[in-house]
Amino acid sequence: MKILPWLLVLVILLGAVGFVGFYYGIKLAKPAPVAMQTINEVLPTDTPALPTLTPDPMASWKVLSNLSPKYNVKYPIGVDFTTDANAVKHLIKVGDVDLAFKAGALDGKTLKEFSDKKAAEMGGVFETSPVIATSVAGFPGYKFHVKGYSEGDYYYLDLGTNSYLEIFDASKDPKSALEILATLSQ
Repeated sequence: MKILPWLLVLVILLGAVGFVGFYYGIKLAKPAPVAMQTINEVLPTDTPALPTLTPDPMASWKVLSNLSPKYNVKYPIGVDFTTDANAVKHLIKVGDVDLAFKAGALDGKTLKEFSDKKAAEMGGVFETSPVIATSVAGFPGYKFHVKGYSEGDYYYLDLGTNSYLEIFDASKDPKSALEILATLSQ
């Protein structure tokens, strides 16, 4: 019977330790109070936040316009264009960008038929890739690659009203050429 008092003391001690552990566990689990800030402390009224404006890098670019069929393309200062006897407008930046633009009528053909015909004509002289569907600046069209005396991509884009825009891209700087082509509009 000497074990019973010790067993009772042990149960009371374990109960006390459990209660103290539970009490401090709950107290530690509570988040510390957060200091409240007024809206004026967070957003000062004397300095309004303004959005950061990014300048348009193409704002100073020139515009090449064609009236019939109508199209426009922007090009940077330092790039010039010439017009040859076949009404082909060339944008040239020596050594980097070589783009040629020519617009015309489809003469009753679909743009696909017209593109296939042009690729077949050039295939007799140059190595050409198959004609594939593409788009430039939202204009649907077709493209093929030529390799021979010169190398580049021919694009035939639908300008509506039975007309097309032919673009020959023989650029050595594709990034600059793509920046210019992205500005194409009507």
